[in-house]
Amino acid sequence: MTAVVALSVAGLAAGLAGCSSSTGAASTTSTTSSSTPTSTAGPGTTTTTIPASVNKLYQTMLSRASRAGSVHYVAVSDSSSPSGTTHLEFVTDAAKSSGSQRGTWSGGGHSGSFTVIVAGSTIYLQADASSYVTFFDALSASKAVKYAGKWVVIPKTEKLASSLDTITMSSVATNLQFLPATEQSLGASILISGQPLPTGAIPAGAKTAASTTVSTTTFLPAQQRFTASLGGESEQSSVIFSEWGSATPMPAPTGAIPWSTVVG
Repeated sequence: MTAVVALSVAGLAAGLAGCSSSTGAASTTSTTSSSTPTSTAGPGTTTTTIPASVNKLYQTMLSRASRAGSVHYVAVSDSSSPSGTTHLEFVTDAAKSSGSQRGTWSGGGHSGSFTVIVAGSTIYLQADASSYVTFFDALSASKAVKYAGKWVVIPKTEKLASSLDTITMSSVATNLQFLPATEQSLGASILISGQPLPTGAIPAGAKTAASTTVSTTTFLPAQQRFTASLGGESEQSSVIFSEWGSATPMPAPTGAIPWSTVVG
């Protein structure tokens, strides 16, 4: 098992595509990915046509989110396969140059928890032994036991840092721009408002559904949902946003142990 600490635990944030419809609530509008690609823009790239009103809402959402400065979100993912089930949950406070995240996970007969703090160019991690060994695949069992529960400081130049440095507002803004592929365009990239979904992000033959709920008062994302299934494997995930502009990440800890000492 590897670390999944990005905004979307599915590896793909649900975006705005398809037709806009009222949810029946006064404060939200739900937009679901149900559009059909209408033309091909080149090898591996498919374009879609969406209503102007939806595109305007999408652009407003991206603009408001990028200017919000901070956000609190809870991301939950459950997946199953013939080999077992996996549950992931991340509670995150993201700001412009900082962020903090508490993560819990279970799967394959193991479970664990950890906390990540990003402060400028430095990353701090506090994890239990199981997370170090199984989730991050970063330490031997003996070292994991030795440093379990202790704060360690990891420079962004370290390999492990790349999977942890995903909890600032820049990552939130980037993930909001990824749009879900429709079943008719799997294996290609979708371009809506110039933002591509990476080719191959969803395996050909997979069945997917995604939606984003946007507040009609703030025009900020309130919730995203994503489901996918392929053969005997399936996944469903959701991200609930709150505290736009007021979320405050945890401060950097003192006395953290240098990562070079941990792995040395």
